[in-house]
Amino acid sequence: MAGTYKLTAEWGSSTLTLNSDHTFTQSVSTNTGVTKRGSGTWELAHDGWGTWGDTVILRQKYLWVLHDKQGEDSDGAFASAERRIFGGVEISADPDYGIAFRK
Repeated sequence: MAGTYKLTAEWGSSTLTLNSDHTFTQSVSTNTGVTKRGSGTWELAHDGWGTWGDTVILRQKYLWVLHDKQGEDSDGAFASAERRIFGGVEISADPDYGIAFRK
């Protein structure tokens, strides 16, 4: 799961880096010129079905990247993580709007 994930939405973009030591950094840049940064720790919760449908748990300062919350502070988040059929990993941020981090 470690690596750099990118998210692009109509309101801006975000980069989420999951480090192998289970720390993360995140930046959010909106089209209005606002840039914010967050960091914390992360862990992966397995669903028992292998690598499909696991959950990434982000702790400390996570920045929301929902269609209506672009960069608002949060104390953490839970996001589903799935391997993509043609390679890479997707971490869902707002599935109703197709917003996801992709590696």
